[in-house]
This record gives sequence, structure tokens and C-alpha cells, in this order.
Amino acid sequence: MHDTVVSSAEAIAERTGVVLVSIEVDASGVTAVVEGDRLAAFGLAAELRRLTGAWYARRFGGERLWVEPHEPEESEAPDEEGDDGGDGDDEGEDWRDRDDPLGP
Repeated sequence: MHDTVVSSAEAIAERTGVVLVSIEVDASGVTAVVEGDRLAAFGLAAELRRLTGAWYARRFGGERLWVEPHEPEESEAPDEEGDDGGDGDDEGEDWRDRDDPLGP
């Protein structure tokens, strides 16, 4: 499995022109370092997840390779006033006011 994920990441990077600096695969997931912007990194990660997930499902009878994203529980869902149900740590900052909306 490890080799399939690594070779898939390398092939995606080569096909898309993204420079893959390093990749580590272990039981907890995949860590890849790419040269370039975050959009390139997200694109590579999304394509890697899509391709390897489909391969794994075909090979192992529909089983999933990757953990599905967490669905928010009702208590975590935004309410009508726009409260995100979080812990209030955002100090009222709106992502549209940031220089880099994908920033930390």
C-alpha cells in the first residue's frame, strides 16, 4: 500500500508539473511537501486521495482507504445568526478580511 501511495503521488506531481519535495506515508496518513503555493498542494492531495481511494475500493471490495471527513453534529452546525458553533476562538475575524484566506 505504501509503495502505491508514494508512486501515485510522484506520478500526479510529474503529470501536473508540481515539484514533490518529499513524501512520508505511515499508519496515521500522508505528509507531502511540495514546492509552490497551497493550491498546488491541495490539488495534489485531493487527486492522491481520489485515485488511491478508488484503487483501494476496487481492489478490496469497496473498503475505504481514507477516513471520511468529520460531519458536524447538530450542536456544532452554524445557527441562523451565523455562529459557527465553535469555541469562540476566532475573535470575530472574517475569512474575507484576511490577506490569505487559506492562512493559519
